[in-house]
Amino acid sequence: MKKVLPIILAALLPAGTLVSAPDIALTQEFWRSPAFINEFMGTYGFDGEREPKVSQEEGAVIQQIIPLIQANQTQQAINLLQGNTTAASSAAMDFTLGNLYLQTGQTNQAERAYQAALRKFPNFMNAYKNLGSVYVQEGRYEDAVPLLVKTIELGGGTGVLYGVLGYSYLNLQKYASAENAYRNALLLDPENVDWKNGIIQSMNSQGKHGELIGILNEVISENPGNVDYWIFQANSFIALEEYTKAIANLELTERMGRSTPKSLMLMGDLYLRQGVPESALNAYKKALNQGGGLDPEQFIRAASILVSQGNYTEGDQYISDIFRLMENRLSGPEKLELYNLQSEIFLATGEQDRAAETLENILSEDPLNGPALLNLASYFWNQAEYEQAEIMFARAQKLEDYEVPALVDHARMLVDQRKFNEAAELLRRVMLIDPQDRIAKYLDAVERAAAQAN
Repeated sequence: MKKVLPIILAALLPAGTLVSAPDIALTQEFWRSPAFINEFMGTYGFDGEREPKVSQEEGAVIQQIIPLIQANQTQQAINLLQGNTTAASSAAMDFTLGNLYLQTGQTNQAERAYQAALRKFPNFMNAYKNLGSVYVQEGRYEDAVPLLVKTIELGGGTGVLYGVLGYSYLNLQKYASAENAYRNALLLDPENVDWKNGIIQSMNSQGKHGELIGILNEVISENPGNVDYWIFQANSFIALEEYTKAIANLELTERMGRSTPKSLMLMGDLYLRQGVPESALNAYKKALNQGGGLDPEQFIRAASILVSQGNYTEGDQYISDIFRLMENRLSGPEKLELYNLQSEIFLATGEQDRAAETLENILSEDPLNGPALLNLASYFWNQAEYEQAEIMFARAQKLEDYEVPALVDHARMLVDQRKFNEAAELLRRVMLIDPQDRIAKYLDAVERAAAQAN
């Protein structure tokens, strides 16, 4: 006789996987089904190895609770069963009581009832299964796994059970075990999307990106409208440094009208990596227009990347868009960060006076703004106003986060003035603070130049 899945296992679907799935709620029709009635009325004695028998008197009690359950009078059913469940009664009575407790959300009482059933009948497969499910529901995965494994050993390895076991392993970060459990679940229940999602998440956590792409091809072909799969596969392409393929996936999600600010920002980053700043700017602007869910700092980061790579036209345009669309959300420091980026653009494109004006405004609001001090020092250096530049470098060197770049740029300015010994002294200070190969090579070159000059 085919058994009805225990209450909690029938209702439980893994959460937190790639695509969240709704819980399956039990219905009144479930309670009225012949399979359910048979489960409680005649199946406890069906397999003497795995399930306890009930006496004629206990069977009569169980028969009395069926109408109560069908009438949604679960608490009355619990009260009736409690009065007839003793230390000497069948483990089936404790198990049934546990199911009823579980149905009403009384998980602590359900746990105690299932434990009582197992003390009376140590090979009670369904009691192991339901108790394990209680622990999963409570997030007690370490406690759940041995019970779920025991259920399998006793012959209860259904697709749902393997899936719940996989979910437990996933939460315990035992990704190889999770993958194996989910594969068994899928073998028994091949149409269940949650088990496929579990395999995907388990493989991703193991870094199996090559294999993962193949599985994602399969699920994408089955459900091409699910954007999450396309984005997930894009991440695998990125892990394998197949950036063009990743861009193709992200572009497709955008054409489907299902892109998100995060996916668009990622696409922009990839276009920049591929040396296509115009396309990167287009993606960044679309993300900015969508806006929701991302902090201004995310967009400022994109602007910074554009500027740092010398894409000054695109960077200037994007900064203007940030001010236009997000000015009310920008904090004071975030605005200053954008002004600093603008000053870098002005310096790089020959608009020296605009750069100086912008930087002076920044420092009037924040005298300890490291980027502004460095940029203003560069301005004075470009204007051959070396004393003013040294003042800016000296101020920046007092800031812990900017001491090393200030020393290096100051040394470069001294080299430009052919003051090699002074430059070498600054570079030696850098090597004491933050030794780097490139600085060591630069110092060696400056010292050789100093020796030749002498």
